[in-house]
Amino acid sequence: MANVYEENQKEEGYFSSKTLAKSIVRINQGYIVTNILKTVPAVVPFSYGEELNQIITAAVLPRVIAPGKLKAGDQELFKKYTGLQLRKGTSMALSSVGDAYVNFGITGGCIFMFFLGLLYSESLKVFYKLSNIFHYCYLYTTCFLLPNTS
Repeated sequence: MANVYEENQKEEGYFSSKTLAKSIVRINQGYIVTNILKTVPAVVPFSYGEELNQIITAAVLPRVIAPGKLKAGDQELFKKYTGLQLRKGTSMALSSVGDAYVNFGITGGCIFMFFLGLLYSESLKVFYKLSNIFHYCYLYTTCFLLPNTS
């Protein structure tokens, strides 16, 4: 552990902008999930799939077919399930963990996250196998997995 600490201090340090940016993202996600846990079910009941249905509908259907679907940057669901008011023009999501909890509760959320992780894992395996035929598949998937070095 001491070696890792020393290497990190030589390269960037714990208080560099890159290191802090990664931590801020994690802290932000934790803050959002904490507020969801405080709000649901104490203030707002579990949605039992209604919130997930709204998200899927917004992603799949065009506005012509579903004129009342969520808009990009819509703060309605965020405010409802976190109790937090965002500034105009700010857009935040509940996160996968937050969505799972809001829709399915603790146990159902854990099961949902297991299957979501399984889906991600299997998708990456398919891309990896396809990369033997289509070499750009490996490049495509690793671009999302490697840390940003810019």
